[in-house]
Amino acid sequence: MDETMFFWSMPENRLELWAWLESGRVVRTRRRASSNKERDVVIEERRMRTDSNPIGRLVEQLLATAYVAHNYGRATSAGRAR
Repeated sequence: MDETMFFWSMPENRLELWAWLESGRVVRTRRRASSNKERDVVIEERRMRTDSNPIGRLVEQLLATAYVAHNYGRATSAGRAR
């Protein structure tokens, strides 16, 4: 729930290129405001996976109960933004 994975696929002899590309990603991180388009995609995904799915609603209620004092117990921001 709280991780992002990045995968690179390149030949073994390109380790230096990989290191350079990865260092650029790590060094030049910045937070940016999500565009309306991205927000709308997240809201639609939530609608499909949670709001219109009995199991999705059950899992959300279970997490809210199990993690009362933890962020996992809170619905996504997009879910509250409606």
